[in-house]
Amino acid sequence: MARRTQEGAKSSLLFLCFSLLFLVVLGDLNDEQVEDWNWVTYGSVIKLCHQSTGYRLHSHEVVYGTGSGQQSVTAYPFGGDSNSFWLAKGVHNETLFSQGNPILCGSFIRLEHLNTKKNLHSHLPKSPISGNLEVSAFGVDGEGDSGDVFQLLCADNRAKEWKRGEAVYLKHVDTKSFLYSNAKYAYPDPIEGHLEVSGNKRKSTECLWQADDGFFFMKP
Repeated sequence: MARRTQEGAKSSLLFLCFSLLFLVVLGDLNDEQVEDWNWVTYGSVIKLCHQSTGYRLHSHEVVYGTGSGQQSVTAYPFGGDSNSFWLAKGVHNETLFSQGNPILCGSFIRLEHLNTKKNLHSHLPKSPISGNLEVSAFGVDGEGDSGDVFQLLCADNRAKEWKRGEAVYLKHVDTKSFLYSNAKYAYPDPIEGHLEVSGNKRKSTECLWQADDGFFFMKP
């Protein structure tokens, strides 16, 4: 427990340093350059906010007691928790997905949980409350399998790149389900206050997310 606390504190301190650097740099930019900070780029460390509830996509070293037994993924209301940080990356490590390149609408991406280095993942086991498809965190040091791949779909059909604060869907490639949460699917103890996150075959407003605070690399 002490080790996990220390790792969480280090992540929080690192993010604080990044945030201060972000504010200092931002103050030296013109309006056109500031606009470049609004895009979510490969290598960005982000928090994903569920639009309907305001909860953040979250994971921690707690495994499911049913289904796959993999590391659980939830939605959590408090923004200051370092377990809500995710690293945005491509499916492979091609040059196209190098740090700072904007993530285009329609791209296939992976999200790596910053503290545990497991990827956001889904598959066929049922989620524990709603009975939808289970969403977990899976892999070792950022490497997993095809169940880690999601397609980024921008809610605004006119959008070309993923922009901070704008609604997106995350469609799981293997199961064709959408990343979903709902306030009526809340966990009891020992993780009271968390909401279930699952894969839902039906696309709805409960599947809308947006990039919230985080550390974003500017477009090159």
